[in-house]
Amino acid sequence: MNRVILMTMASVLLVSAASMVMGVTKDGKGGLIPNSRMQKLGGDPIKYKKYAGTAVITRVEKTAAADANKAKAAEGYEVWYTFTPKATVPNGLGKSYLEQHKEHQFVLGSSGWCPGPKFLKKYGIEKDKKFAATLWVIEKGTSTPVMLKFDDVSDSDYFEAAP
Repeated sequence: MNRVILMTMASVLLVSAASMVMGVTKDGKGGLIPNSRMQKLGGDPIKYKKYAGTAVITRVEKTAAADANKAKAAEGYEVWYTFTPKATVPNGLGKSYLEQHKEHQFVLGSSGWCPGPKFLKKYGIEKDKKFAATLWVIEKGTSTPVMLKFDDVSDSDYFEAAP
């Protein structure tokens, strides 16, 4: 009996290894799909609908010591703003997002880091200042469903990060 189980396990491992070498993937129905075909079945390119508008800085506040940037800029600042689109955002994800989030926080890229004082100075970020901004609403693909981006402020400018 043990030999049968060991032989069955060995067969499963052999088939799995052969599948990887041959470049195939299981289709969920007991069959195999060549990886070349699988790539065609994968996700489509991401497509966003963009809505131009204006961001107005509502608050610039130094982060509390407990929330400091930890190895980022020596001092972090929370930057909050409102966004007003130039054109009406139709019903759906974008409109719903704007209705639910009246104020938004600017952070550096996907890290969530708060910008430091040199970043604020470089981009002229201060309370009541207006910036051109864009609301991005996903239409196709799988990614972040809604994003707000300042047009002329780089959220990937990590020049102030500590070494």
